[in-house]
Order: sequence, then structure tokens, then C-alpha cells
Amino acid sequence: MKSPIFISYSRREAPFVNDLVDHLEDDGFSVWLDYRSMVPGKLWAEQIEEGIRGADVILLVVSDAAMGSKWVEKEWRSMLTYGKRVILILFEANDLPPELEGFEWVDFRGNHRKALAELYSQLEQAQAEETPPPEKGFRVPGIVWAAFALSLGVAAFSLPTLWTGLTAMYLLPLPYRILRRDFDYARVQASLFLLPLAFLVTSDLFANDIELDNLMYALTFISVIPAGALWLLLRSPGMQRWGKPEASRPRFANPAAPDETAPRPVDFMVEHAPEDAAAAADIAAALEAHGHRRVGAPAEAETVLTLVSTYNTATAADPQKQVVIPVVLDNTLEIAPNLQKVQWIDYRRGLANLGALAKLLPDPARMLKALGIMPAGNQVVMPAVVQALVYFLGLLGIANLAGWVPYFIQFADDIAYTPGLGGTLLLFAVLLAAFLGLVVAGMRALIRRRGRLASWWGLLAVFALLGILLYVQLDTSFFIEDMILLDLENDFRGLTGTIGLDLYTYGGILLAAFAAFRRHDLRRWLPVRRKTT
Repeated sequence: MKSPIFISYSRREAPFVNDLVDHLEDDGFSVWLDYRSMVPGKLWAEQIEEGIRGADVILLVVSDAAMGSKWVEKEWRSMLTYGKRVILILFEANDLPPELEGFEWVDFRGNHRKALAELYSQLEQAQAEETPPPEKGFRVPGIVWAAFALSLGVAAFSLPTLWTGLTAMYLLPLPYRILRRDFDYARVQASLFLLPLAFLVTSDLFANDIELDNLMYALTFISVIPAGALWLLLRSPGMQRWGKPEASRPRFANPAAPDETAPRPVDFMVEHAPEDAAAAADIAAALEAHGHRRVGAPAEAETVLTLVSTYNTATAADPQKQVVIPVVLDNTLEIAPNLQKVQWIDYRRGLANLGALAKLLPDPARMLKALGIMPAGNQVVMPAVVQALVYFLGLLGIANLAGWVPYFIQFADDIAYTPGLGGTLLLFAVLLAAFLGLVVAGMRALIRRRGRLASWWGLLAVFALLGILLYVQLDTSFFIEDMILLDLENDFRGLTGTIGLDLYTYGGILLAAFAAFRRHDLRRWLPVRRKTT
């Protein structure tokens, strides 16, 4: 039996710690990690003390955040009190407190494979090894330098698309943010996916210059190579270990398939806000189908499932005296302190695998081990259908703006020498601003699950109004073309203005079919409206 290990760390290094624990457990070590080992219904401080006392070896992950954390300091001071063997895991270079100087260490700032082998070697030793002080200085793994270099190339390559906004917001600052570990993985990923489209609409800026137009059109296809390479690199294990939680892909528990056919009946309560009634009803129905009994008050329940959302961030029960399982439904960050240390079950992507939840309900520790995730990170995670709606709205706004900018650049000289167009151009600007404002309002409502637009009727109204605005824009452009005496049979300028309408028409059909197919996820995501009396 290998030595039991306790890991002390800051949750800003959660991706690295998760990967380290996976390796240790695969090699047969028993690892005590707070969110995977603590169970509801017991005092957290007592459980941490028990974890430290029961461990033979303490791995203290050294980083800026960890050395500045009062909770981590409390843990390592407790380790010293018990005289535990401590191995420092160097994630970042730091000045150590005097009490920690002289302990064993393993430097994970460079080659991860070699560092892992060195850690295994030290763990196999019965006693601490004599080690020189660690070297100071800024060191990062080679994979990070590779991602940094490639992101510099992508940023420079994407400069012609600067006017679309995507490059300026996410791709130009990316090299710096990679070194700082704080880039937004989800938004960078979306920007890399949209880079070819940005080059495509940029090519229309040069409709009157055949050579430049052909060059930009060629770059549309070429851009797939560096954008795809950088995307794959950011998804690599090395980069996933490097980033803070927001710079890594959200980690979800593997789908559990417990063998229980008739679990012990449990009296449960689903604690929720009225706006989350649809999700609460579906969860309760799945639990009742497996023989569990729903009760109406926390005091009557053996287990309380607290649905955490924009509308409910706390619980009436005490997680340190009663089994309370937070079930996260959306991306709220203002979670009550009494729930922040409890492992979450994450249903932001939709209510999946409720059968496993029902079968494991009598055994909270096993259930959290199988289904829980670390309560950290601020990435926006949504069900696939909601994410498709949000991405489509954003793409529609970019495509419409990117289509009309080259349109007016192409006609700039004709418009300048055509009197009487001032009012029409002002109307067009108002229509375009209204379109973009409606796109932003719809995206915000969906992401935040708030406002009148976050409803079935609100969504229908948003897409209907967007369609109307697109057609009115097109009619206004026809009027402008008539005013400047454009010969439509021989002059093919201005075709870029139809990009938004084409995307709306054909993309809308596919999106409507997908939304109908995943309507249950959408129904649970959209808040239930409170009835007014």
C-alpha cells in the first residue's frame, strides 16, 4: 500500500492540481484533495485536520496565490505541528516563509514528465532526501513558449482583420495573457474559429482591387492552419495544466454508471428559486422514479439538493451539519460562503445522467466522487442549444456589421457626390445601431438568464425584429443604389450587404431545427416567470 498523500494548494492552480492527482491515483496513491475528499454534514475544518493527520506525505503546491492564502498557510502550519513529511511542488518561483525553507522540493516549472518522475522517486524513499535550495527566476514549460510564439504569429497574421473587433479583443493580447495564465479560453476559442470568416469579409473591403481581394480570399483558407494549430495547442495537456481555471477547458466528471438497481430510499428536498422550477421538477421526477421520497423542508430531508443559479446562491440548511449538495445550473459567481467549500454537481450543460444521481443519492461521498467538480473558475458554460443561440446572435451581429462596412467603402465616392443622401444614411446608421443593440441585449439575456428577453416570447421577438431590421436595411440600400444611379446589370459592388441576411435565413433554419430537437434543455435554462397577483 503506497503512502497516503494530502495536497495543499490554491484553487487558482486547480487545472495543474487535478492533473497531478490523476497521475498519482493512476499510480496507486491514495490522495486527499479537499473538494474530492470532504463530505457534506461534517465540519470542514475537522475534515481537513483529519486529512492532514492521516497522510504520510504532504504535497504543498507553491505559487503566488498559495503563498498569499491564509487557508493554505493554516494548512502548512498544521502540517509542521504534526511533524509531517512535506514535499514542495514548485509551480511558480516564490520567496518561501522561513518555516518552509529546507524541505524537499520538485520543480514543475520545466519538463513535466521529468518532474513527475522525480516526484515518484522521492515518494518511493522512506525518508526525506537532502536537496539544495530551488533555483529562482522565471521558468515556464516549453509548451508554453511554443503557444506564446504561435500566438504571436497568429496575432500578426490576423492584423488585416483588426477592424472586425475579434483580433483586437482576443487575439492581439493573447501572447501576453498566455504568459500571465489568464486568457479566456472560451472566447479565444470562438475567435480562432471565426478568424477565417473575418478574412472572408475583409476581402470584400477590396472589391475594386482584384489583387488584394484575391489575397484576402486566399488568406481565408490559409488562416485555418495557424488558427487550428493554436487551438490544438491550447487544448494540449501542458497548456491545460498551465492556465488558471478560466484559461482551461471546464472539467466535468466522467459519466458514472453505478450498478445499483434499487438504491436505498432517501428523503430528499430540492431547494430552488421559483425561476428554476422546471429544472427542479425534472430532477425530482428522476429521483422519485428510483424510489426516493420528496419532502418540503430541509429539516425533514436526509439530503438537500440546492439548485444554485442566478436566482438562488444560498441554502437554508447547514452544509456542515446536514448533507447539502449544491447543483449548479448556470454561471452565477456570487455563491454564499457556506457553499463555496462544498463540491458541486455541475448541470450547466444540461440535466444529463440523472439516473446516476438517483442511484448514488444514498452515498453522498461516492456520488460527489463520481459526479462532482471543483467549485472554481469563471468560464461561461451553457447547454449546447443555448450556446448555439448565443454564438449565432454574435455571429449575426459581426456578419451584418462586417457586410455593410465594405458596402459603404465601395460606394464612398459615389455617395460623396450624390446630394440628398444625408437623411437616408442617418436612417441606415440608426437601423444598424438598433440591430447591434438588439443582438447584444439578446446575448446578455441568454447568458445571464435575466430580463424579458430570456423567455420563449422574448427569443421569438428578438429573432423576428432582427429579421425585420435586416430586410429594412436591404430596402434602404436599394434606395441608396437608385440614388447613385448604380447599373445593377454591370456593377456587382454592394453584394457584401447581403451577408447578414443570408446567414439569418439559412443559419436560422438550422438553428430552429436544433432548438426544437434540444427544446428540453432550453426550457430548463429559460427562467420560469413568477406569476403576478
